[in-house]
Amino acid sequence: MDLVFTSPDFNAPIIGSINPIGVEFICEVNSFGTLPIEEHGFMYGSTTDPRPENAEIIKLEGRPNKKIILKATHTLQPQKTYYVVAYFKTSEGYVFSPQVSFTSQGSSGFFHEKVELPNPLYFGDTIEIIGSGFSRIKENYKLKINQILEVDVISPTEKGFKFILPEEFSLFYDSFLSPTFKLDIGVYGKNTQLDIPYMFRKPEFKVDQKEIYNFNDEITIKGKYFTSLITSIRFTEAPELYNPSVILNDSTIVFQAVSNIPSPNPTLLVKIREEEYLIENIFTLNPSEFDPNQVYRINSNSTLSITGQNFNAIHDNYLYIDEKHPISSHFYLNYATENRFDLTSFSFQDIFLEDGEILDRNFEISIKSLGDFSKNKVKIEVIDPFFPYQNLPKSLLDRYSFEYFEQSFTANVENQIYLFLKNEIIKINHFEKSFSFVGSVPIGSQNILGGLFYLNTDDGKIIIGSQNKENTSNSHFIHLFDPQTNNVQRLTDIPDFSRSDFVKGSFYENGSIMLEIGKNKDGQVINEKWKLNLNQNTWSFEGPTEFKNGYISFKYNKEIYSFDDQNGSGIALNRLNPNTRNWEPITENLGNLGFPYGSKVILIQNKAYFLTRFNYMIELDMTNKATNIINIQNYLMFNHSFTFQTVYNVGNKIFFMKNNNMFLEFDLDLM
Repeated sequence: MDLVFTSPDFNAPIIGSINPIGVEFICEVNSFGTLPIEEHGFMYGSTTDPRPENAEIIKLEGRPNKKIILKATHTLQPQKTYYVVAYFKTSEGYVFSPQVSFTSQGSSGFFHEKVELPNPLYFGDTIEIIGSGFSRIKENYKLKINQILEVDVISPTEKGFKFILPEEFSLFYDSFLSPTFKLDIGVYGKNTQLDIPYMFRKPEFKVDQKEIYNFNDEITIKGKYFTSLITSIRFTEAPELYNPSVILNDSTIVFQAVSNIPSPNPTLLVKIREEEYLIENIFTLNPSEFDPNQVYRINSNSTLSITGQNFNAIHDNYLYIDEKHPISSHFYLNYATENRFDLTSFSFQDIFLEDGEILDRNFEISIKSLGDFSKNKVKIEVIDPFFPYQNLPKSLLDRYSFEYFEQSFTANVENQIYLFLKNEIIKINHFEKSFSFVGSVPIGSQNILGGLFYLNTDDGKIIIGSQNKENTSNSHFIHLFDPQTNNVQRLTDIPDFSRSDFVKGSFYENGSIMLEIGKNKDGQVINEKWKLNLNQNTWSFEGPTEFKNGYISFKYNKEIYSFDDQNGSGIALNRLNPNTRNWEPITENLGNLGFPYGSKVILIQNKAYFLTRFNYMIELDMTNKATNIINIQNYLMFNHSFTFQTVYNVGNKIFFMKNNNMFLEFDLDLM
């Protein structure tokens, strides 16, 4: 047979006498039920539905008589409405009566007469408050030191109570600077604040015989009265430098020295309870040092181990690149012992030094301790194929917006490299990593150099075709730039070239430039060939052309080649037949790799390189016309935005403009 358990049954509270001392609550019990009763009483507060989480409680343990009578003598304010419920707590939880409201007349208070405490005062000492009208119940007290630190009452009586000064008192640094501390006393909702005068005991130090330490040794300061939650150590040689320390006990302070102490024999300023004490000639430190002849060739996200002596296994080690830049910009120190570091490199492609400076591929790591760098250095060579090379100057980045860099282009003339940006011609001093202003071209404020085409001549000049977006009669400009003289010459306009016409491809040959132009006539595109004789500065119509694809040309062994867009479906290689003057296919369609209109072909020895819009590079062996499709994203840590026409080479290295703010080096020998 299953047992049936029932809860207590009782009425809503009856409000008895109400006076300035307190209020009386009465509850009639109808039945006690069958569940064990743990406690009973009343809950009251200034919000409706008093419950354990929002109400005051007066209670008795166990089972009551038929009538419960209890008096609330605390936490009551005069002329304020309160709500009260009777409750029982059984083994199954709380049972509540309906609530009743009443208006309080307040509750009684207390008076203090004097404070007794040791002089000098120290942590763990007992302080006694003496007076009258105090509570004998510990839970009715709320004590706070300096309005924050709560402390427990001990030995409460009607005539007073005691409490112990806790160690947390040291958190209040202003208390140690003041001749008094504040004590807030709360009993039955009555509160007062005392200003207690005191004098605190000072620490005493014992300086032992001077010793020699490594960084991982524990340096010990002996004495007594050290207890303090906040302790610090500074050095007279570098007052701004703090060394973490630990108070091992009331008579011992220990610490392991930080590496950036500026001297091997520092004078300490030990701060305890907001007062500093000078300690001299307590120890001498040995410096950190690398083992000699350590050389590493690494990639991005590589891990390397560096060995040596007296590394700091507890606190920071101060590693530098070329004795100038903190190593934290490029490496993460993931393991340290007294004799070994394990470093993991970040991506070298997108992380720069703290001032935005670009790191060299070859650099040295040193460790700095006690004010000096290590005698031995660790030599590093980064062998990522892609590596940051040169930032664009801030003056250009401040002057021109994103779209101008997207439409910029570079041109090589022998060993000289030129950047054409907006209407400016800028020389890139590659090895010096600097830029020189050459001149500007008068094409109007709304126009950009090179929007139609750009070509190198065999005699070291650069021809630039630019669109005219301004409301003037001519639709375009053609200029000839001579790097020898820095002179810019305006050439004759293309005949009958309207704003809707476009250049599908161009190449230079025998003192002339050849343009294949798409002309919009009566809603159809007519493809024509036009030739500009540079010596005569005259144009001639060379007839229509059936070649409809856009292309980018280059010259190899006096022959003219081009990559064309396969009418928008891919990329293929062609060669210009010198007899028929038509383009002949050399390769089949290499696939939809993203034809980069306005890009250029880089020639390095017997190979041609062509960067596509989808971050592929076509490597073409000009001796046998074999192609190799390189997914350069495989060599990149992150996605990058390249400006396809702003590309040049120096030796076996190709340099791209990346994200319109810097040049990225691609070393073909490191693939």
